[in-house]
Amino acid sequence: MSEDERSFSTSLSTLFFEGVLSFLRGIKDVILGCVFALSIVYKNSKIRSKVGLSFILNGFILASSILLFEHVVLPVVLLLTSWTLGLFGKDLTSEQLSWLESLLSYTFTGLWMLPMFLICTPINSIWFREIAIEANDQAAKSLKKKPSRWNFKLMITDLLYAMAIEIVFTIQSTAVNFLPVGGSALSLIHMSFLYSLYSFEYKWFYQGITVQKRLSYIELQWPYFLGFGLVLSLITSAPLLSPFGGSQEVLRHTVGNTVLGTCVFALAFPLMILASFSCSAPQINFYRLPVFKLSRLTCNKAFSLLLPSPSSSLH
Repeated sequence: MSEDERSFSTSLSTLFFEGVLSFLRGIKDVILGCVFALSIVYKNSKIRSKVGLSFILNGFILASSILLFEHVVLPVVLLLTSWTLGLFGKDLTSEQLSWLESLLSYTFTGLWMLPMFLICTPINSIWFREIAIEANDQAAKSLKKKPSRWNFKLMITDLLYAMAIEIVFTIQSTAVNFLPVGGSALSLIHMSFLYSLYSFEYKWFYQGITVQKRLSYIELQWPYFLGFGLVLSLITSAPLLSPFGGSQEVLRHTVGNTVLGTCVFALAFPLMILASFSCSAPQINFYRLPVFKLSRLTCNKAFSLLLPSPSSSLH
């Protein structure tokens, strides 16, 4: 082996080792950061109030109602129906029971689960923003930096562009899940990066860092952000969290998992926001992982048709 080859091999091994350490540091930071966030919640009455409201809305009202319906209400209704018909000498066939179960489930989904989901989403966004503002103040980072560095038009464009990127990237993460080989793992990795972006977005926004720079930073420091977002990604996608795991109804399974996963996300996300203000990625540039490239190209193309040179103003 030549000197150049040995040098390259050593550099590659060193970079791999640093990548593993950075990945593990991301996991460590999010765990310790969330533990530290609990102390902030305990000490700060404003943050404690919003976290408490989030727990009541997402955990007690929405998530608990889903679990209660699936494990208590639905079995009891089916049992009472079978028992009542049995008094008249009639029995429900397995096909009729399945039809009744689906009817009750879709009724519950349409009249309660989806409306509550649509109501909770904007409310959660408001609470998350208020938690981030309070965390930003507590971290001694003045909110006056934001308007002084950005004009109003650029700020609105940045917000719209960030929303578009996140929507497209969510679609991308859902699409890779359908790959026959490694789809679930790739989707999990995508969601890990997305959750890291969500978590640090408030902090970076208040620091005046544009969307393009945020995405580039994650792509360059990808081992750290993969580790940071992996914990929440695993929690929200864990099959044991879903009461719909045994259902044969694909639509019901998908809607139930999505809403319940969103509830779990909403419960954990305030801690992730608070953790991001106490964490920072190591300043090591790895080989760039262009995970947001497709989303960026798609959004740049869309914005170029709607706004004058938005991508250039967002760099």
